[in-house]
Amino acid sequence: MRFEMPSYTVPLNGTLDLNIVIDYAQGEPSDLFSYGFRVEVLDPSATSLVSLELPLALNYDGVNDSPAFTNLDPAVFGVKGTVDVFGAPVTPYTDTLLATYEMQFVKVGTVELKLQPYNTLGPTEELFVSGGGAVLDDLIVFQTTQVTVIPEPSAAITGLAGLMVALMSRQRR
Repeated sequence: MRFEMPSYTVPLNGTLDLNIVIDYAQGEPSDLFSYGFRVEVLDPSATSLVSLELPLALNYDGVNDSPAFTNLDPAVFGVKGTVDVFGAPVTPYTDTLLATYEMQFVKVGTVELKLQPYNTLGPTEELFVSGGGAVLDDLIVFQTTQVTVIPEPSAAITGLAGLMVALMSRQRR
């Protein structure tokens, strides 16, 4: 399980759509009935969550129906859900996109984001279960990404443009 990109660059106060995808090894079940993960931000003051979007087919919370269970606290950013258990028949999810976190970055520097399991019922909770009932938790490798936040270029460009206008008007005199 990984972020779509191994690293990102964004201007200060800019936003990024961070797609979370799951890769299956050859021979593994490649469909999901349930899932649960979170995005750990090592410096929660460096970012804020703008929105969390889930594929419609994964936006269920088991017998609690829709939407999926979320905890959007900056220290958690967790989501856990299932496919529609009331569908006839219950259809497993076969795509690889699990979620899109839109995040804003408010501090210059490097921000590390880690994917982690999102257990809310204890360490024995089974999160990733295939459509056929196979527990995939031991097969999931949670990866990280780094976001490099750079100063807003607009201030530097505005200053440079002003300097150029001043030099050009001086040259004309």
